Amino acid sequence: MRGYAKTLTLLTTRLAGLLDDSSHERWTLTEKEEAINVAIISAFPRWHEVQTTEDNTYSKTVYRYTLPYGAEDLIAVYLEPTTAGEAWKLIRTWHTDGDYLYLHEAQDNLDGKKMRMVCVAAPWELRKYAAKTDGVTTLNTSNFSSATGTFVTWGVKPGDRLFLKSGTGLSADVGEWWIKSVTSETALVVYGKFTETTSVVVYAVNEDTRVPEMFILHKAAAEVYQLAGHKGAGQDIAEDMQWAEFHSQMAEYYLDKQERQFPTRRG
Repeated sequence: MRGYAKTLTLLTTRLAGLLDDSSHERWTLTEKEEAINVAIISAFPRWHEVQTTEDNTYSKTVYRYTLPYGAEDLIAVYLEPTTAGEAWKLIRTWHTDGDYLYLHEAQDNLDGKKMRMVCVAAPWELRKYAAKTDGVTTLNTSNFSSATGTFVTWGVKPGDRLFLKSGTGLSADVGEWWIKSVTSETALVVYGKFTETTSVVVYAVNEDTRVPEMFILHKAAAEVYQLAGHKGAGQDIAEDMQWAEFHSQMAEYYLDKQERQFPTRRG
């Protein structure tokens, strides 16, 4: 069970095995799924994701910019160079306050250039629906659509992740996109712009997680034993809470071995 954790379905199966409850008699499937997502979220900030966006255009007369939804911290700010192929300019004089980035001085020669934000984000909750195959992207837009998508019903929200896997015309845009807003059941807006017009795209939302698998399993086991302890009585409570403590300690052990160092700010 080394390496990255996988889908919610796989994690639930492995958690059920760890609990010797594969038929979901003591804890329901839903309770196990919820415990897994609680575990994933609880890994922050010792386990986090680093996301890069280029959603803003710099203006020398604007000093306040909105941070991406879901950004827990801002690590660095860059502006696109005046000459293609050169290194992006690292902006060192800035601070954040709430949902906003504030720049301290104007960069006159970079007016109208792209702004790149490197942000820390918390791990995302996993979704349990299968990947779809009818995604569509359009060149130079942030719009993604799927005729059979039900994004609102699925509970997709800003800060979630859209994974593009394959499709007709899809190459450079394969990978992970940060969701900015949910327009409708069948449409999303992402941070950044697609570089290709594509169709028949295989995609998923919050499909898997990078949080260490053994941490998730033990932390989720602790959660369900605590749940059982609240429902039990007498000796059952004591035993359940002992198991909860054991799995909590095991979760900490695995996270201590693999936790990510929080990035140093470059401002």
